[in-house]
Amino acid sequence: MKSIMNADMSDRRNFLKVTGAALAAASVPSVAAAPLDDSQKGFYAHGMVWNPELPEVLGELRLTFDIAVRLGGTGLGTFRDDVHPEFNAHFKINSAAKQGNVYTLEGEVVAARDTSMVGTPITILAAVEGSATGVTIILGEHTFKGAGLVVIAIIAILIGLLLPPH
Repeated sequence: MKSIMNADMSDRRNFLKVTGAALAAASVPSVAAAPLDDSQKGFYAHGMVWNPELPEVLGELRLTFDIAVRLGGTGLGTFRDDVHPEFNAHFKINSAAKQGNVYTLEGEVVAARDTSMVGTPITILAAVEGSATGVTIILGEHTFKGAGLVVIAIIAILIGLLLPPH
């Protein structure tokens, strides 16, 4: 990569690219050095849960989910089933906490294909063990278990800053 001093100033696009990369690289040490408390960390999770022991169609569900939340704060998410889209829904997270390696998210369904689901409480437990994450979603009175990928956003931001632009 050319340094800023050696960049061809007549090539505006190249100059902006090199300057932007230099600014991003310069900001990494200050971002990495700042201690973050949990309320400053973003939490993103994606995965699938199921429970074949539930009655009727509930036992057939394979709910994929996406969740974005700020620890100690609020967030949002979705869950869906491609075969049974009548169970697709959006939910909000009213509280998010971490104790040890377990994240507890609590909220409620705010929009759904089946409007009778709106207002149903939802609790999500994510136990992170290294690269594996066990996930339990309690939707009303029904419990679904499975696995997911949990990412703490500050790590993703740093990686994005360190990778060269495409």
